[in-house]
Amino acid sequence: METILIDVGGALWLWSEDVVTTFALKVANRYWKGREGSARVVYKGAEPEKFQALFLKWEPFEVEHRLESRDVKELLDERCRTFSLQELKDRTNLPAGMDMRRLESYLTDDDFQKAFGTERREFYAQKAWKQNEARKRVGLF
Repeated sequence: METILIDVGGALWLWSEDVVTTFALKVANRYWKGREGSARVVYKGAEPEKFQALFLKWEPFEVEHRLESRDVKELLDERCRTFSLQELKDRTNLPAGMDMRRLESYLTDDDFQKAFGTERREFYAQKAWKQNEARKRVGLF
């Protein structure tokens, strides 16, 4: 998936072909921190006129489904909030773009400790297969 960061001085655009990754949101947010102006995520096929005007020639993309433009910080806050263990197990109301391979990272420290019986740093120090076994045990694999 292609993602492009475009800084035009008074605005930052994060363009993406599909649902933007949380990592790309974090990079854009950190890059734009302390700057004036908006930082927006725009998606292929749903580019606003202000974005299209940045280019000499614009040919619209044909896409099956259009994703709405969103504020970078707002979308990042939605993605990085914590969820209960049950919400993560159910996977029904989770925001698109979450790292589904590391659902445990969305637990509070207390919930993490209760679910895995260890602290995060100890958990992530384990070999990958052991982490996956623990994820399976608590229903997050």
